Amino acid sequence: MGKEVSGDISLVSKTASVQFGSNVSIGGTTNTQLIRAEHIHKGVPEPRFPDVDTTVYKQYVTNTYVDGMKTLDNVRIPAGTGTAVKPLTLDSVTVRGVLYIEGSNVIDFSGNSNLQAVIVTANDAPLPAISGGVITNNIISFSGSVAAQSVASLPASFGDVRKLTGALILAPNYRVRMWGNFGAVGGTVIAGQFQMGGSAEGTIKGSIIQTTDLATTIDGSADVVIASVGTTEYPAGVTFGVHYTGIPGSYLEVPVP
Repeated sequence: MGKEVSGDISLVSKTASVQFGSNVSIGGTTNTQLIRAEHIHKGVPEPRFPDVDTTVYKQYVTNTYVDGMKTLDNVRIPAGTGTAVKPLTLDSVTVRGVLYIEGSNVIDFSGNSNLQAVIVTANDAPLPAISGGVITNNIISFSGSVAAQSVASLPASFGDVRKLTGALILAPNYRVRMWGNFGAVGGTVIAGQFQMGGSAEGTIKGSIIQTTDLATTIDGSADVVIASVGTTEYPAGVTFGVHYTGIPGSYLEVPVP
């Protein structure tokens, strides 16, 4: 776990384990006994996890990835382009608009990459293959430095893509692995498994949501800040369910004979 969690930690499982090192602050204290007694809660009610539908992003994809591409503007990566045996390495690339990943892929961003994009996976991405407690077939990895900006700052030529704000990565069946340095990354990350470590350093301005019960890892030698922006605005393609409430006066009740 990282060096500081500003609030408490709550877990659905009554037998779950939270591991943290010395001098880690949770709930405003570094007192280990106090943390375990008052700031780690087990057996809490299960929250409503989001439904993710990336169809809204697919319509903006106009180009297909080709080997050696350095500028990826609204690009789709076909299934199997990168594998566990031979990952697709995107070295010092610029990604703008939508990066749409189809099927199963293993992708690594190395070097110094610039993101002005939303990275999403297709709805039909295969279920995760798990070995040793980690997802092995679907991986998005950041091993280099990343500079990220919101799609809202894209040129006018990108049209309505600039309205797809609120998310950085939507990949519910993928492992997202952040092992490099980044600045202030704006947008929610939804992943099958989330890992951050190594020399990772930076700020994520958004929520981190993991969709599986695999271990989440936030570790490393540098400072990482996860700054939630609340729930007043959900990213495109993300919903937390719907319900209907009758408004008196807007309908007529007809008695059944």
